[in-house]
Amino acid sequence: MKSDGTTREATAESDRTLLEAGRQGDAGALSRLIERHGRALQSFVGRRLGAHRAWSEDAVQDVLLRAQRTADRFEGRSSFRTWLFGIARNICHEYLRRESPMVPEDGLFAALPDASLDPLERLERSEREALVRSAIADLPAAHRRVLRLRDRDGLAYAEIGRTLGIPIGTVRSRVHNARAALSRSLAARLEKKERR
Repeated sequence: MKSDGTTREATAESDRTLLEAGRQGDAGALSRLIERHGRALQSFVGRRLGAHRAWSEDAVQDVLLRAQRTADRFEGRSSFRTWLFGIARNICHEYLRRESPMVPEDGLFAALPDASLDPLERLERSEREALVRSAIADLPAAHRRVLRLRDRDGLAYAEIGRTLGIPIGTVRSRVHNARAALSRSLAARLEKKERR
């Protein structure tokens, strides 16, 4: 499947058109715009809250309310999605800080067991996931953030830069360094496990 910039540009243009219509008084335009990104937003918020997914629904509502209240401040320097996810990141951080000061900012990667696997496969998968979670937890917070935004949320480097407020070169460097550190950590953990 061809992935060129035209689809993104068309969606971005549609986002801008809907946003402008909302600013001009079209009550449903902003709602349609937010609905377009709703599924990805819910997934993003759920992952950011980690073990506290029960807060997701409230957090998403807070994101939507803040986006509606501050839509006139959106300047178009980033995509609407990047701007919306930046709001979501801040709201999730507020929830975690306010509600549970003992929870790390990035939460945990949570995964439900796959019922289609037999018990031995589930055990092996669970052990692998625990190994990866442990290795990720040992990374510096800046590395965890860029890996999550890049690999879990699928954001482009430029979107990550705008979301975190850092230059794209810094994003590329952090992603590269985070992947290298994660690879070294996993290799060391696997080697240690095999020696047991």
